Amino acid sequence: VVLCILRVCSAIGSVDSSGRRRLTKTMEGMSTTQLKLLFDALDADKNGTLDREEVKKLVETVLQEAAVTDAVMDSCFEEMDADKSGTVEW
Repeated sequence: VVLCILRVCSAIGSVDSSGRRRLTKTMEGMSTTQLKLLFDALDADKNGTLDREEVKKLVETVLQEAAVTDAVMDSCFEEMDADKSGTVEW
């Protein structure tokens, strides 16, 4: 999820390199428990996975950026969905 946000930030230019570093540092400072809580909060349908729409909503909410293109989301999601199941598992 963090990787996706950083890639979208880069692609749409909404966060400069300093902002990306701050975001990365913040996420790296989170414990596994905190990251799991974030993942669970993003899992709107509570099925234990994040689908493309849940990830897109996260990106749009966090970045307050509605202009995330389908191409950018496709690229991010493809990278996150390592097993090509259509979802991102914890």
